Amino acid sequence: MTNQIPGVQIWAENNRSGHPDVAVLFDSSHPTGGDTDLGTPNQDFGGPGMGAGGKIGKPGENRYPLGNLLIVAENSKDDNGDGRIDTPDDESSGGMLFFEFETPQDLTSIYVVDVEGNEIGGVVYAYDSQDQLIAAVDIPSTGDNGISNVPLNLSSVSRLEVALSGSGGIYALCRESDDPPIVPSGEEGRVKYGLQALYTFNEGGGSVVYDVSGVGQPLNLTIEDAGKVSWLNGGLAINDATKLLSDGPATKIINAANWNNALTIEAWVKPPASTNDSLAVMASLSKDASHRNVALFQQESLYIAGLRTSATSESGMPFLVSPIGAAQPELVHVAYTRDAAGVAKLYVNGVEVASGVTGGLIDNWDTTYKLILGSEMTGEWPWLGEYHLLAFYDRALTQDEIYQNYDASADDSNIEAPIIVMADPSTIVADGQSTSLIHITVQDAKGNRLANQAVNLSTTLGTFAQPTVMTDAAGEATTTLVADVKTGQAKIVAATSGGQGLGYVNMVEGTTTVAAPDTEAVIEYVAPENTGSTNVVVPPNAVHAESRLNYAPMTTVYAWQPGFGFGGQAFSLNLYQNGQPLHDFVFAVPIQITVVYNDAELGELDENHLTLMYWNGETWLDAATTCSPTSVYERHPDEDYFVVSICRPTEYGVFGVQDNLHRVYMPIMSRLSSRPTSVYQAQILYLPVVGR
Repeated sequence: MTNQIPGVQIWAENNRSGHPDVAVLFDSSHPTGGDTDLGTPNQDFGGPGMGAGGKIGKPGENRYPLGNLLIVAENSKDDNGDGRIDTPDDESSGGMLFFEFETPQDLTSIYVVDVEGNEIGGVVYAYDSQDQLIAAVDIPSTGDNGISNVPLNLSSVSRLEVALSGSGGIYALCRESDDPPIVPSGEEGRVKYGLQALYTFNEGGGSVVYDVSGVGQPLNLTIEDAGKVSWLNGGLAINDATKLLSDGPATKIINAANWNNALTIEAWVKPPASTNDSLAVMASLSKDASHRNVALFQQESLYIAGLRTSATSESGMPFLVSPIGAAQPELVHVAYTRDAAGVAKLYVNGVEVASGVTGGLIDNWDTTYKLILGSEMTGEWPWLGEYHLLAFYDRALTQDEIYQNYDASADDSNIEAPIIVMADPSTIVADGQSTSLIHITVQDAKGNRLANQAVNLSTTLGTFAQPTVMTDAAGEATTTLVADVKTGQAKIVAATSGGQGLGYVNMVEGTTTVAAPDTEAVIEYVAPENTGSTNVVVPPNAVHAESRLNYAPMTTVYAWQPGFGFGGQAFSLNLYQNGQPLHDFVFAVPIQITVVYNDAELGELDENHLTLMYWNGETWLDAATTCSPTSVYERHPDEDYFVVSICRPTEYGVFGVQDNLHRVYMPIMSRLSSRPTSVYQAQILYLPVVGR
């Protein structure tokens, strides 16, 4: 806000006796203090925010990443002395935020987040230079995680007092000169948040174009006929009809769009002057000219986008079409976005040129389709132009983000070498001794593994056994993260001289037991507010040596297949011997899991088909299949529980089929998965907190 309005002084008063009178900035993109109500955007739009008030269709739709929020701090504890509150959170009893302006301001509105209450969540008091009250404006309650732009329309304000009756944060004060505020991406250079695949076409030779996003399993492209293309300085020209194909299905792009019900395709290209009056395929996920998931076309001077949803045809019609003349034979930035509400847009050189509504759900995509550039799979509709950059995102970039990428240009010099950071397990108990194995892969912008690279690691929570490691001949390195005694999400930064990568480990309040060969061990976990519970029984002889078994309630799970919804409970069972996690352990005797659920958490899920699933690194599978022979479920829908036996310590979640066969959205935020080998790279999906 000091950037918006220079010369403003800000301070706070806490409503709760004994709590600090401190105003702090809260990073809404990484709500590490446990308050996901303050996260932006809401999980319906692919972010970490959780709460009914910010969901799709609600008055307080929370659809954009807002960066820092101003809050009244609940506490000021800073045990590590880094100048930051260890577990930042807003005061649930509310408080006052004061703004004293050096020069009087004309204010049009105030943006607030997660203001809770009955109908009124607070009041804004405005004073003039004589300390006279100008106006008192009510702040409506947005509900959990909701956003509201409260109109003020006030002139010559010298002091503003924002009285919050409960929790809440402030994103911006708006003046006529900057209303509405620019939504920040929080990143320099190209936008990385939500990135799924990235091609820079700077290989300079060969027949492979590398996916250098550093996200998930690389989706590299192979040129079908290298004799029909020519490499440029930072680009690839298709001179005669051929195509570029992904080695397999474009799974990560398909899953991401499916879960978010949204996507962005962005490209720097030099189009041909003519396409012979035909559609020409710039990029497509398709089988042929009649069957596609999504595609970006050129037809003469038009850009055209087609998207398959439950409300459109199998070919993606009706299409979104740019104005005539949008496509010119020169280097151009073009982007297609479609958000979760169905709003689709085309941009050329950072400017919106077409918009419309493409309704329906992205729940009917063919999961076998490959990514194709230059023509259809059948060779139809060839496109003879130049590629300089191509990117896919799991959400609809905002206009500001589109312009940010346009402003970054097609030059890939500002694209850091991707470093992949993975954690196994991704959720551990905050007991000061549990560990997660951190696996780092260092590669250059072409996807080549880099040996003998020094990797420096830092974390916001916990400690590393080795804060600096060297990559081996395969460009890989490992270290161990030891849990803190504080809960929260550890943000891990792995940095080399050529770039950096991020990873995350959740440290939660969990339950621990000791399993021994000759005794039975039991874990009983009850979720906050009694929203469910899990009982784990480890029979005698399930382990061959004394072991420590941790139950860690998960705040994240990985992308799930269409047609299923999340049942509100997820957890990680982690087994340790001599302080080290056992990654591929199989219990000698099946252990019994009893899941008690809450009908409100299930929503429309069919209780008769609830299933405990486990993550195998690529997909979710029935937990009963971890045992041989396969375990048998005992389902008791009238009593709201089921029982199943499992044979592996890993990550589990409750899922089910919806009664009406319509799926529940579980939007994803594009981060790296938590498994130690490349096949285990996936998307992370933020779900309701079941144990912080």
